Amino acid sequence: MLKRHHNTDLIEQYVLEHKRALYQPCPRHIEGQEFYLAKPEKPDDFCSWAWADIFKEVLTIMSGGIFPNSKEPNGVIASCTDGLRPVVFRVSAAK
Repeated sequence: MLKRHHNTDLIEQYVLEHKRALYQPCPRHIEGQEFYLAKPEKPDDFCSWAWADIFKEVLTIMSGGIFPNSKEPNGVIASCTDGLRPVVFRVSAAK
């Protein structure tokens, strides 16, 4: 996992005041966390929502596909779609 974002400006603008404390940076993933997969199945401790968002990239890489705009021939950057506290992942094939 590369990075967690925390869009406090959007949280302040769009989340009810009494609910804002619930919107901290993603509690499921931390910078530097790594997952190694032998098959395209969600790891037990991986966020289900994030997995749904990045699954197509995982499957593409595991199937030998490439992303032509990526500097890494067998890798890509993908993220979950939580607009208030998104998480960015690096998906790559084993070297």
